[in-house]
Amino acid sequence: RFAELAPRGPPGGPPPSGSTAQNRGGVGMEPQGRPRRRALPRERPFRTATIVAAVYLVCCLAYIWFSDSIAARIAQDVQELNRIQSLKGMLFVVITTTAQFVVVWWLLVRADRREEAFEAQGAALAQAEKRAAAAEVAAVTAHDMNNMLFLAFGKAEQLAERDTLDVDSRRTVQEIASAIRSLSDLADGLVGFARAGVQDTAQEFEISQVAREGIDFARGHRQVHGMRTELEVADQVSMTVNRTLIVRAVLNLVINAAEAARSTVIVRVRRDGNGAMIEAHDDGPGIPLEMRQKILEPFFTTKETGTGLGMLSVRNCAQAHAGKIEIEDSDLGGACVRLRLRGWIARPSVRDVETV
Repeated sequence: RFAELAPRGPPGGPPPSGSTAQNRGGVGMEPQGRPRRRALPRERPFRTATIVAAVYLVCCLAYIWFSDSIAARIAQDVQELNRIQSLKGMLFVVITTTAQFVVVWWLLVRADRREEAFEAQGAALAQAEKRAAAAEVAAVTAHDMNNMLFLAFGKAEQLAERDTLDVDSRRTVQEIASAIRSLSDLADGLVGFARAGVQDTAQEFEISQVAREGIDFARGHRQVHGMRTELEVADQVSMTVNRTLIVRAVLNLVINAAEAARSTVIVRVRRDGNGAMIEAHDDGPGIPLEMRQKILEPFFTTKETGTGLGMLSVRNCAQAHAGKIEIEDSDLGGACVRLRLRGWIARPSVRDVETV
């Protein structure tokens, strides 16, 4: 696709400067979006083959000349000379066969490694295209959703200003307005994600307070309602973080834990070196070892009504904060999903997030 968009020079003329498809200093792109191997000059294989053949010829001639000279000196008669010549020929076959084996083995290993690297690069480019397409769809959806949320927020504010509401009803309406405002922030975050990966906005927050906000939101979810949800704070940790991403991550951690839990979900916050650690524990059946890596993949879910995007939100949060996701057994009997936060980075890379 990139090659099709690149400017084209006149037929038979030199390629335009800056053309990606003809850039011999890097890897080009095929129309399907797959990387193309860097083209080598046509004279290089011929020159290399000529050099190798010449070296092999010189070595063979030198071996024959030296071995014949030595055989002629040490042989006492013609019969002994023939025997030495036979041994010399067998030795020559063994040496050349071994050398050919080593060279062919090295070439095949090298070609196999290049092929693996090529396939990995193609898969990475295909994944990048999928992410770009998903980000574009998310941006359009978030824009339309934000318009509806703005309308709902205005109606909630108008309802909260009525004098006929009692104290409890007014508090409920204010909570609804706060939830709508948070949804609007998430929608803005989706637009920011489509533009630059993640919104480049971060402030210093106390992590336990941000985690508590995510838990409060989760308590209104139908999967969490009725569960015993607790927050245990071992250390007070203040960090420069993206509050929206962490609230969204904690919200999804609690919802996912509640879907598997029997009765209890506990979120624990403590210091982790210069960063912070947020853990979601449940008393459910746990997560099998073979499933722990798969549940972090987009759209993977074991639930009939699941979307497979909850853990993707947690992964995006870890990625934005140079963090790590760990999944292990919990002391409650179920699973423990640990989110390590190291520090906010303005433009995270996919390589910045680790999964254990």
